[in-house]
Amino acid sequence: MNPILLLPLLATLISPGLCFAQVTTLEQQLAIYDQLFQTSGSDPAALVSNIAALVPQYGNWCGVNATPMGTPAIDCVDAACREHDLSPGYSLSTPTLEQVAQADRQFIASLSFTQASTAYGELFRAAAIPLFESKTTYEQANRVSLITPCANCLSQP
Repeated sequence: MNPILLLPLLATLISPGLCFAQVTTLEQQLAIYDQLFQTSGSDPAALVSNIAALVPQYGNWCGVNATPMGTPAIDCVDAACREHDLSPGYSLSTPTLEQVAQADRQFIASLSFTQASTAYGELFRAAAIPLFESKTTYEQANRVSLITPCANCLSQP
């Protein structure tokens, strides 16, 4: 799937000219993942790839790239990403749906009460909040995790 197709949808989640996410309704949150599922068909690998393509990299910990243990965070947003990555929901090889949801809720809360050290970091923070709100809402509504278990996520590359 071409991530550019979803940019208008994601752009509606961010206030123009501001770095604060708008509150999205349950219907809007579910629509994001319904669109991803429709474009991915029934292939879970394609769905994960489509979601990963939407997530930019920021700092050392924010994004889908694996980070070696001990790598420092560049600012408070990157530190929130590090805590999210190191949480049981994202560091265990077989996390429960509740562990994933708890990690995502804590991540959303952390991002809501911090600031990045750069303008790009603020854009990342503002986009990550509604993305993870939507992801968590969809997972809870459908009792399915959209992450793939990773037995070796935090090892040295």
